[in-house]
Amino acid sequence: MILIGYASADLLETLSSFFAAADVHVCTSAWVIDNEIGKHLDTHRANQKIVDADWLHRAAVVDEDILYVQNLLAAWGSASGKDRGEAEILALCSRHGWIGVSDDHNAHGGAALAKRQGRPFEPSLVRGVSLLAAAAAENLIGVDQAWAVHRAVEARYDDPPIMPITPAFEQAFADAVTALRATRNSQGSPPWPRLLTCGADRIVKAAVRHRNKQLGTV
Repeated sequence: MILIGYASADLLETLSSFFAAADVHVCTSAWVIDNEIGKHLDTHRANQKIVDADWLHRAAVVDEDILYVQNLLAAWGSASGKDRGEAEILALCSRHGWIGVSDDHNAHGGAALAKRQGRPFEPSLVRGVSLLAAAAAENLIGVDQAWAVHRAVEARYDDPPIMPITPAFEQAFADAVTALRATRNSQGSPPWPRLLTCGADRIVKAAVRHRNKQLGTV
């Protein structure tokens, strides 16, 4: 989970700064706060920082959206008690038109199911590294600092979802930032964080593929 990664790296304030300047309302599932975060404070002390974050708002999944969550879990074949947080994030995004940030594989396959179920909005999700690259493209954080944050936050993964954290891929990250800046300009500089919906994941993945070719690893 993105929030846990930033809290564990003591970088929650950095995450909040991406949205504070533009007065963007930041929410997560109330179930996530109560269950995936709040119930593990004794064993994961960094979670307390998430619970105490006054910029992070709780949003409840209610009414027919509960059925949508259940349908997602069934479609994913999730075991009891697994993947509920990711499903709730998708439910909230497809209900309110919000942009979600998630590194969960199942969550990024939720758009097709949302279309079939006639959700009010197609859920728009990006990976954590895409958020960082886009924030750097918006000059909300320096490119070097954003790369350092990426390495710190995604060090918890055995295999980072899109972009490795090894020094060989620092150039790929910088290339992704440059490409996102070009996209921002070509789109007429949309208000932040709309840049995230302009193919941010696709751009980051393309930069990684290009770097892999340069390194001869593909």
